[in-house]
Amino acid sequence: MIRGLARALPRQADALARLLPRLVDLHRIVRRHYYHPDFRGSLSLKTVLPTMTHMHYDDLAVADGRRASVRYMEALRTSDEAVRRQTFADLGAYCRRDTAATGALLAALRKVAARGS
Repeated sequence: MIRGLARALPRQADALARLLPRLVDLHRIVRRHYYHPDFRGSLSLKTVLPTMTHMHYDDLAVADGRRASVRYMEALRTSDEAVRRQTFADLGAYCRRDTAATGALLAALRKVAARGS
């Protein structure tokens, strides 16, 4: 996504490129180095997260990426401002959870690594 943004926003391309070395794909780390039977063969964040951190998405109006995309498109098409506001509030909560989830997963992986060394 960062590379795509850099192509779309050439004036910010250098700043965006400087972000790349700082980013780590936690999916790749889990896939290569950690497995728990509760993953049940899935390495999606929605499966790995509750197993490793006890966080989940069940309490959110938008609980997965596919639903987030659908709701976003619906918000763009609706003329009902209240619906649009609620949708963007729901999407904001989903994005905040994703951000918190990534941090929590990183902390959990660091704990696992510390125990293993």
